[in-house]
Amino acid sequence: MFKGGYGATQMLAVAPGGEAVSYSSPGGSFAGSAAGGGILDYQANRGLNEWHNIALNPPSTTRPYAFVQDGFLPSGEESLWDVPLEGENSALAQATALKQQFFVRRADGFHAVGPVLQRVDEQKPFEVVVLGESNDFCHIVIESVPALAEVTKGAGAPQFYDLDNGCITGGPSLQVITLNNAGLMISPSCQLRSGKLLPHPFNAVADDGSVVFFEDHVSQLCGLPQDEQLFARVGDARTLEVSRPLEAAKPFGGCGEGGKPGEVPGEVPCSGAGSRPPAAFQGAADDGSVVYFTTEAQLDPAEDHDGGVDLYAARIRCPGEAANCPAAERTVASLVQVSHDPNVDEEAAVQGVVAVSHDGSHVYFVARGLLSSEGPAAAAAQAQPVTGADNLYTYERDSRYPAGHTEFVADICSGPALSGSVRDSRCPEDLEETSPSSLSRNDLALMGTEPLAQTVGAEGRMLLLSAYGQLIDSGPEADTDDAQDVYRFDPQSKGLVRISVGEGGADRNGNGTDDRPVGAEGKGLDNSDARIQTPNNLEAPNEERTLLRQAATPDGARVVFSTAEPLSEHGSNGLPDIYEWHEGRVTLISTGSSAEADEFPVIDPSGRDVFFVTAQGLVPQDTDGAPDIYDARIDGGFPSPPVPAEQCKGDACQGPLTNPEPLLVPASATQAPGENLPAPKRVVTLAKRKAPAHKGKRRSKKMKGKVTRSVGRSSKTVHQRRRGGAR
Repeated sequence: MFKGGYGATQMLAVAPGGEAVSYSSPGGSFAGSAAGGGILDYQANRGLNEWHNIALNPPSTTRPYAFVQDGFLPSGEESLWDVPLEGENSALAQATALKQQFFVRRADGFHAVGPVLQRVDEQKPFEVVVLGESNDFCHIVIESVPALAEVTKGAGAPQFYDLDNGCITGGPSLQVITLNNAGLMISPSCQLRSGKLLPHPFNAVADDGSVVFFEDHVSQLCGLPQDEQLFARVGDARTLEVSRPLEAAKPFGGCGEGGKPGEVPGEVPCSGAGSRPPAAFQGAADDGSVVYFTTEAQLDPAEDHDGGVDLYAARIRCPGEAANCPAAERTVASLVQVSHDPNVDEEAAVQGVVAVSHDGSHVYFVARGLLSSEGPAAAAAQAQPVTGADNLYTYERDSRYPAGHTEFVADICSGPALSGSVRDSRCPEDLEETSPSSLSRNDLALMGTEPLAQTVGAEGRMLLLSAYGQLIDSGPEADTDDAQDVYRFDPQSKGLVRISVGEGGADRNGNGTDDRPVGAEGKGLDNSDARIQTPNNLEAPNEERTLLRQAATPDGARVVFSTAEPLSEHGSNGLPDIYEWHEGRVTLISTGSSAEADEFPVIDPSGRDVFFVTAQGLVPQDTDGAPDIYDARIDGGFPSPPVPAEQCKGDACQGPLTNPEPLLVPASATQAPGENLPAPKRVVTLAKRKAPAHKGKRRSKKMKGKVTRSVGRSSKTVHQRRRGGAR
């Protein structure tokens, strides 16, 4: 087969409408690729009767060194590539290159983005790391060692830049991000770090590249974390200090009117920034209009009366009531304390952010204070938050709540029978008490770098999360086992719903396997945990990250997840399988009998397509046993190819006997009664005529680079039903 025995092990992006999917193959060279070995990237596009695959890597003869992909936009069939132009050898191209450049691959070829990057000091390693991109690849935010621009020479490493492809400046340029408004480095001698490198690394770069959030030291006490503040570079022209006191807001987002000694109008950082507690980026809206951060600083004296960690929301928009303005004119228009504790002098004790909606109107966060008495019904979850517990809250500021509204969701588990510092019977005894990590058996991973949670829809009203806590302990959806389950929270319906339940009550409705082996020595992750897809490319453009990890339709009516729990009578392999929940009913999407785990379920926004990876051949032409990407589509699929004709063997090749000439029967004759008819005069013998040999041969149908298979109701070999309520 053209796949060369290799599988498609990683999906990179799924296009809206399910019409395209990008993926990688570790060594396969198919679909016309001439890039040689190594991990190669492809894109499959849906045709009328089959999927058509194209190789994304350029031919190996195009450049002497390796291309490195940094992002995919399947909706526009574009991908971003980092290309070392000169270096000592191809194996160390990234580290030894004297020059590098970024390229965008489109249908008509590769196009340069920004200027050629050339290291200044040839004695130092040259390393460029992508931190984020705009959705059109007009802006690429990079971290570079050593300095690339004259203004950053002598500054501490690393430094941060925006490769502008002329979308703002009219021509390719390299813009320094970490500048004050006088054009100088905010921290000329300190190590910097971008919001992309923080625990909740989402949307530090706006989807159009017009806003970039970063942290920087504001004093000369380098290396001390207490002097880092949060900034926003807008329009590659001005810098706003986001984490400054509310009364410091001025027309252009700077500080002061020159009334204090040494203070410059509109300059950053603000006066006294070096003495304030640090601020940490927690997430932002896709367009950069809302940003959330945590700090111990009392930025709103009228509301914040304690010295604990609070969550703030800053809105960045045009001055006054203007609806539109150039990005460089935007300012910090408002600052709101989200984690407001109604009890005077009590701390909110914010632990971290779980998810931020695409438009910034909703944020889900964990705090140990009592911030709200509202929540789901007591039958569905703990009716009230508890001081000291890891309480999950939602804050929404939208048309329903213009002034903002906080609501309790549930308590999450931080250790064995623990939520925060409080004993909690809803938390299994076999959990681990560790710091936030995606590899630990606790719910602190919800605030980690690969959060097992996501908002649903553009406004993010609903939340999906995978939790060990038994968030529902009564009723038909009660959770009584110690594995992770998938939940959906909807503040409008005031309720939590457990998604990972049994199909028709199978496996005691998902609670049947209470004693499970966890890893080789009883440690590690339980493969029967039910999980939604998590991001695997944090630096990708917003569009790519969203489409790749999408576990639900925008209305929350359909949710896909994976688990080894036998939630269907067909789930017999004891390995993770793919399931779909639709309005209370669960359906097995994969077969449940694969010899290897089925992984990475992603659903198209329309709900029509569910993509996943499996090594099991689900269509007749898949016979290599390597992992492939399948698309389970409602009333979709392609007709099965015609069955090849069997090749003849031996006497079967002689063909059928020829028909003999018929015997001539004479007409009736007049004869005397009692006499026989005379015998016929002509005798005909039977002759066997050899038929021509059959020229047809067995057709060997090779896969023409086809890694994605369309599986739907038209393919009867896949037993799943994806139609109506259960599909």
